Amino acid sequence: MTMIMNDDLVKIRRDAGRKIDFINDLIKSIEVATEADTSFYSKRRKLIVNFFPLSSLEEQRGWLRELKKKKIISGFKETKDCFYVSRPFKLPLYGERKKLLELLNPPKKADENAFEQIPARRHKKDLLYVKDLKPEIEIKDLAGYSDGTIRYKGEMIEMRGQIKELCRLFMDHPNRLLTRDDIKDNIVHADRRKSTPKITIAKYVSELHKLLKIHFKKDVIFNQKQEGWYFKP
Repeated sequence: MTMIMNDDLVKIRRDAGRKIDFINDLIKSIEVATEADTSFYSKRRKLIVNFFPLSSLEEQRGWLRELKKKKIISGFKETKDCFYVSRPFKLPLYGERKKLLELLNPPKKADENAFEQIPARRHKKDLLYVKDLKPEIEIKDLAGYSDGTIRYKGEMIEMRGQIKELCRLFMDHPNRLLTRDDIKDNIVHADRRKSTPKITIAKYVSELHKLLKIHFKKDVIFNQKQEGWYFKP
């Protein structure tokens, strides 16, 4: 069956993935704060949230404004190093994350019917036609698709947004050495590059390496000491 998918829907799904990573980071910060201080909520303490390195500050401000509008947080203030978030509620954050995750799932039958009912008067150049979800990039049995997912032999690999970007970067440059600066320039937002430490990039590569090893049943990312990494599937 041919499925018609709007370009805007692809963008919405990719943006949702980035926002999910931000919310996950916020939830983790809440958990750390409440473990350190059991009276965190009763004292109405402000949560310290470090700037998220893979999104612009403008995006992060926008996401926090949305959470405030939905009364998931009561407010926030920005300093040169971090945000101070007032009264964040963890359960509503889980609900917000669940809604975003639904955008990343493949369309159900009802969604397919909705796509098929798009009026014929719309121009084809405004639509992205995908038959059985064709891959945008494919190396061996690993493929990246237009819906933002990464799949191995057709099976979706659960990845955080920045790990997906890193995986696509390696897939675009197989058997080529990628330095920390190469990776930082491609997956870290411009206004966060200088403040992102080298160890953060190494952690991202390590996380991707472990995920791919599970599926390939072997190492496919290799370290070149003091220089970088290369992808050899």
